[in-house]
Amino acid sequence: MKHVGKKKMIFFFSPDHYLSQWYPCHFVIDNIQFSNAEQWMMYSKVLLFKDIDSANAILAIPLSKMQKN
Repeated sequence: MKHVGKKKMIFFFSPDHYLSQWYPCHFVIDNIQFSNAEQWMMYSKVLLFKDIDSANAILAIPLSKMQKN
């Protein structure tokens, strides 16, 4: 199969594209406000381990890269 032209790759860790996990998009789930999908995902992961301190820290961090760390 031959492809014509170059396709731009979209990485989930880039805040520059609306399909990225890190793209700014404010939403609310269960009365908790999230700034992007990455924040929600990291928050949900730490709740699986009942780590409330880390969950609260993730909610307080404004940048996607720092939320993931």
